[in-house]
Amino acid sequence: MENVQDHLDNLIQFLEQLNINSVSQNALTTSGANTSEPNNEVRLPAIDLPQFHGREENFECYRNMFDLFVNSKSSSNKTKKYLYLWSTLKGEAKAVIDHLIPSDDDYDTAIQLLEVNYSNHEVAISNLYYRRKAILTPTPETTAEAIQEFRLQVESLVKAFVAKADVPKTDWVLKLEIQSNFPREILASICSHYQTDILTLDEIFDGLRMTVNRMRAP
Repeated sequence: MENVQDHLDNLIQFLEQLNINSVSQNALTTSGANTSEPNNEVRLPAIDLPQFHGREENFECYRNMFDLFVNSKSSSNKTKKYLYLWSTLKGEAKAVIDHLIPSDDDYDTAIQLLEVNYSNHEVAISNLYYRRKAILTPTPETTAEAIQEFRLQVESLVKAFVAKADVPKTDWVLKLEIQSNFPREILASICSHYQTDILTLDEIFDGLRMTVNRMRAP
């Protein structure tokens, strides 16, 4: 299997080098034909292709990015796209297409297999829910670093959950779960700032952000 991987890596490098040479040649041709016109186009930095390890809740993001950078490029043949697809898959996700070969037909098959195995909306929502529960279980320490880590993880998971499950931002269960899992003095401080005991999700996260900034201030 290592020899196959080495072969695929070499093919990818070869195809990328062909692209670089083609782009360079086109640039030289264009430059020679338009020497009187300045080129004001801003060159954006290269973006690494996303990697996918086989978690349903991450598949939608991975699929959208891969579609944008690779799958939507009509100028590339499917065999080349297969090589890029192979290079982005890791662990369990790579095993899904382990017995396919770089070809036009197997590229379509690989995409279908990934969709069948990971494009499950209900499972993705369930995984986000249980990950959120796992993070909320321990009460964070009252240090700026602990509160910041808690806020970043929970805010990201909650907003993904709200978007995927179409849950209103005023959902009481979400707010109560979050509020019950950080120290009372911090909750009291945030409620005092907003002059209410009924906080919205945005007020909870903004309040935690302000708390961290205040604790970090010299």
